[in-house]
Amino acid sequence: MVSNSSTSGSHQPFRFNKTRLPTHLSTITLNLLLYLPLILKAIYVEKFIYKRSMQLGVGSLQVLAHDAVIYTVLIMLFVLGFTVDWRHFIIRMVLRLALLSCLVIYVSDLFIIKNFNTHLVLNDVVKYINYTPQYISELSGGLSFFSTISICVVSCVTFYLLVVMKTIDRKRVFYLGCAVCMITLSLKLIVPKTTYVHSWIYQDLISYNRIIYSESVDYSVEFKAKLSKYNPPQPHCEIHSPQSPAIILLMVESLSAYQSAYFSGIKDWTPRLDQIAQKHFALKELHANGFTTEDGEIALLTGQAPLYRPASFTNGGGASFQGFFQAKESLPNLLKARGYHTSFLTTSDLSFSNTKAWAQSIGFNKIEGHEHPSYNKWPRFQFKSAPDKALMERILSYVDERQQFEQPWFIFSKTVTSHHPFINPKTGVKSEEQTIRYVDQQIGMLYEELNKRQFFKNGLLIIVGDHHAMVPVRQKEVDQWGAFRATARIPGVIVSDQHLHTSDQQLFQQVDIQQGLVNLTSNQRCVTQWRGDAISIPPIHPKWIIHRRGDLRNKVSVFTQAHDYLIELNGDQTRDISLPPNEHDQLNEAPNIIEHINWLRIK
Repeated sequence: MVSNSSTSGSHQPFRFNKTRLPTHLSTITLNLLLYLPLILKAIYVEKFIYKRSMQLGVGSLQVLAHDAVIYTVLIMLFVLGFTVDWRHFIIRMVLRLALLSCLVIYVSDLFIIKNFNTHLVLNDVVKYINYTPQYISELSGGLSFFSTISICVVSCVTFYLLVVMKTIDRKRVFYLGCAVCMITLSLKLIVPKTTYVHSWIYQDLISYNRIIYSESVDYSVEFKAKLSKYNPPQPHCEIHSPQSPAIILLMVESLSAYQSAYFSGIKDWTPRLDQIAQKHFALKELHANGFTTEDGEIALLTGQAPLYRPASFTNGGGASFQGFFQAKESLPNLLKARGYHTSFLTTSDLSFSNTKAWAQSIGFNKIEGHEHPSYNKWPRFQFKSAPDKALMERILSYVDERQQFEQPWFIFSKTVTSHHPFINPKTGVKSEEQTIRYVDQQIGMLYEELNKRQFFKNGLLIIVGDHHAMVPVRQKEVDQWGAFRATARIPGVIVSDQHLHTSDQQLFQQVDIQQGLVNLTSNQRCVTQWRGDAISIPPIHPKWIIHRRGDLRNKVSVFTQAHDYLIELNGDQTRDISLPPNEHDQLNEAPNIIEHINWLRIK
């Protein structure tokens, strides 16, 4: 009787049930897969904000609060996908596949935040879709056979767990899911909203895309009619003697002021560039007009701020160069009219972003890309490009070719090696510092070889970054230049025997380089409040600087020597959101700035 009672009813001892082990493991694994992306994002944003603000807990709490609704939807899909009756196979499959798709998008957004300092944007997907596999491979340092097999195994396991598997504790999934939903939504209500310069980083994907959509909001017919009467600031012109030097405009990918000891004192990765800058004319307060390579090309070659028209699908992607084709007053067109032969040289794939078609439309005589035979012996990297050393050798070879002709010539050349993900071609190591040091060496080599050819007696070399590197802005940059200007700061150097041992501490932008070259080769020197002359001696500064932002794409920064403005693009409701109303009246500049920006976007 005793032995029977010890094994019956509530007196039965606990025994590990091996048959339930797969169910428990499956439930745990599924929960980890579901919540891991949110945890990783919270950790990354927490570190990002803590480094810049020294405030603990702000980033992680804001991520949980901002992503509450999204994760509630994911949890609901999760619960329904694993609790719905097994007889409804199609419904179950749809719910699980929807969950898997949402997780892929969420993880992709986290991947882009970490690697490109921006969110996943629909138009960027359209722009970069063809290069996505190559980017993933390069960011991982190249996938070995083992890595490839591992990814396939993990993908198969994930697909099995989310789509096929049946062994799961459905009650636990339901109750746990409901509890997490309540906790998540409570955080949405409890966590206070904060105003922070990097607030974009903890915004959820949907909200971010909805916010930047205002850039695409069109102006009303009435507003356009009223704005058609706007008279932009008229140029001030002086007569002077034109010159016809050989010109090389070298636009260096992701070359940023913080990388240079001379231009910032933050890093010391560009010793050769710094030496050149100290010997010649350094633009120490130079700003990029945009945040992409295309923006830099538009500013440097057309002299126009890269502000795209509304409803043109161009929030950093989509229709690249939209609205800037056939620019009659482009630098190549104007120089050709003055007897120049104009060339566009790069190692990049010119089909990307319609670059070749755009370069043809603005008047270049010759256009070369990655397909040129001189690059056949070189390994290939981002956008099918050969290393920058190959480009510098090609530039020197082309200079030797052009020196045989009396006709003046202009070369625009853009580098590629220092494009994200920063792969050093000599070592194959993925490192921003090593890659920038490699690029710096190639710039130094080009300078020395041109010097040997006595190019600088009658020639002009301009070295300029295309945009701030697409990495998070460092706190030291913010401390030195302010949060808005830090994202725009790039080095600029004017090299010739006439530009010696000097630097300029006042504001310049990329369009001032284009205007300077136009003036140099003309019998007039013209400037406006929005476009100065960075080439003339002495240089002429603009009053206002425009920078199209990459972190907040529906906003444009405008800088003056004393003030920073932040303009929100939103059709008729475009407005200044940077200053308190009482300061507007004192400065009386914001209305003029807004009107001019609206005019630039619809002219």
